[in-house]
Amino acid sequence: MKTAEVGILLAGVEGGGVALHGRRAAAGDWEFRTSYADQTPVMLDEPEIRRETQWTRDWSEALAHLDREGWQRLPPVMVHPEFRRHIWEAIRIRLTTHDSGSAYRREELLAMWRERCDIDDHAPNDARRAHCAPEQTPEMPIRPVLTARFTDAFQFASVAHACQRRKGTTIPYLSHLMGVASLVLEYCDNEDTAIGALLHDAAEDQGGRPMLEQIRARFGNDVAKIVESCTDTFERKKPDYRPRKQAYIDHLREADPAACLVAAADKLHNARAILSDLCTSGRVVWSRFSADGATLHWFYSDVADVLAQRLQGHPGAALVRELKGVISEIWTDNGQPRKEFQ
Repeated sequence: MKTAEVGILLAGVEGGGVALHGRRAAAGDWEFRTSYADQTPVMLDEPEIRRETQWTRDWSEALAHLDREGWQRLPPVMVHPEFRRHIWEAIRIRLTTHDSGSAYRREELLAMWRERCDIDDHAPNDARRAHCAPEQTPEMPIRPVLTARFTDAFQFASVAHACQRRKGTTIPYLSHLMGVASLVLEYCDNEDTAIGALLHDAAEDQGGRPMLEQIRARFGNDVAKIVESCTDTFERKKPDYRPRKQAYIDHLREADPAACLVAAADKLHNARAILSDLCTSGRVVWSRFSADGATLHWFYSDVADVLAQRLQGHPGAALVRELKGVISEIWTDNGQPRKEFQ
């Protein structure tokens, strides 16, 4: 092995192998490339290596060439400590941003590579930074904030609501679900709550209680509870507006904070859309609803009051304050639409 070049054997698959090389230029900058062999190489400069990628400054670009299934199987051959750090960063990011099987398997692989690369992620921050190049940013968390469950829920929602649009528009309904989930994630990093936001209308609009039970089986009881709390009816033919919405408000009084956070994001996103559409299209917007403007004011105002109580002290209370502000832009204090929207 050349002294100017170090490497790590990353993949060993039937009939071949893949290795990632690194070399340090005189100026101190690192370059990387990937090598492929007809047979699994023992040393990185063995004659079995048949082809190589071009040198690049971006180790993640070199890593992208690796075999998707086999890249983490064989033990590495490593020498330079800074190169070990680069490899650990590449492997950690790849494992936490790609589908690597179960969470247990992902943690098992991370532990294996952490040991092989001689990385102490439990050391004090100052000591940890001493192993890093000066230009490196603080480390990303090892555990992803949102896992493949969230991706699965997004795909589930996109299929469930595939043919649905926002009232009176050509906007795909998925945009609303994405907006609600985005608002929730700004005030809560719990994945079940974010998934509940994506799926909060699935039972009400796309299948009733059978859909709720499908959600429970696939995403768990905590997600199903959020969806149930955000559903004002499970019936295909919806009951009259006012009693249906009153039952929804009464249910919110007993709902847990996660469901109330999703409800606040839902109502804020809807109220924003109403205000925007009124400013653009005028009073024709009211014809999209099964209730008149005054009844809509009653509903949004009562929901906001209940949510203000339920989310008191919660960061998500900011959503309720904004909701009340949007309500005041649409309606007057006596519940009538403002003059420009009548």
